[in-house]
Amino acid sequence: MKTQKINPVQVGDIFAYSWGYEQTNVDFYQVVSTTAATCKLAAIAQERKHTTGMSGTCTPIKDKFLTGSLADVITKRVNVSSDGSCSMRMPLGLLVKYTKPEYFSTYY
Repeated sequence: MKTQKINPVQVGDIFAYSWGYEQTNVDFYQVVSTTAATCKLAAIAQERKHTTGMSGTCTPIKDKFLTGSLADVITKRVNVSSDGSCSMRMPLGLLVKYTKPEYFSTYY
């Protein structure tokens, strides 16, 4: 019998979603509610620091929800790994718990 892992995600946790092919885009989401197996997330703003002309690092701004994002809350199933880390599937990759500034690049 498979043991169900308990959802370790808490309201207020922040997740990063890095995606792109020719450039690296980063979106941040903040957990607004949880259940035993899922999370509801809303998009939040970010601060960018350019280290070169077209790239740098970005960090989330907690509680600064993007306009309309609370109306556009997404629900995702939480995947808990054997090491206790968690992630959630997105169309082009995974949402992973934010731990450090994320790299971004842009061509415009």
